[in-house]
Amino acid sequence: MSLTVSQKGGNNFPPIPDGTYPAVCYMVVDLGEQVSEQFGNMGKQVLIGWVIPSETLLIDGEEKPRVVNAQYRLSLNPKANLYNDLVSWRGKEFTREELDAFDLKNILGKPCMVSVTTKESGSGKKFTKVKAVIAMPKGMKEKPELTIPTVTFDMTDSPLSDINNLPEWVQKKIIGSPDYEARLNAVNTDPVEFTEELADSEDDLPF
Repeated sequence: MSLTVSQKGGNNFPPIPDGTYPAVCYMVVDLGEQVSEQFGNMGKQVLIGWVIPSETLLIDGEEKPRVVNAQYRLSLNPKANLYNDLVSWRGKEFTREELDAFDLKNILGKPCMVSVTTKESGSGKKFTKVKAVIAMPKGMKEKPELTIPTVTFDMTDSPLSDINNLPEWVQKKIIGSPDYEARLNAVNTDPVEFTEELADSEDDLPF
């Protein structure tokens, strides 16, 4: 599975006030090969998202919880941001066995504290950036609850149609990955027996 490891959205929502909030992981998405903004090279990346139940936004007349996300290089190297945030979140180091193969989907539904800050893009647009992910304080009786459905996409194992469950800006990132193109080509070259049932379902295909 490609999610086993050895922010900015396109909306106009106001940034979440700077601070640290109880949150729950609701999204783990395999982005495939992407260009690193920091190093300028290609590498496997993953998008992790958290819902902050205490912060809401009025959308189409309905109060909805705010969400934040962070994009990481898919690596458990001790120098990697993903490694350090997961250790801070878990409150303990990884065992040697976990470092050999850790399924990131295990973090779905797990509570934590996320520290966020407001950043400004080159175009002057303000957005919320995840600054740190830490463990829940010991003795904290009320933990945040998952108030929205979980979302996951694995470039290797997930049905390609699952990409439709993702925000549009995330879909664009995945579609631009050479991993997605390779997966798409593999699907299109697989021999398929044409049937009336298949013909009726063509409108549901994501490509």
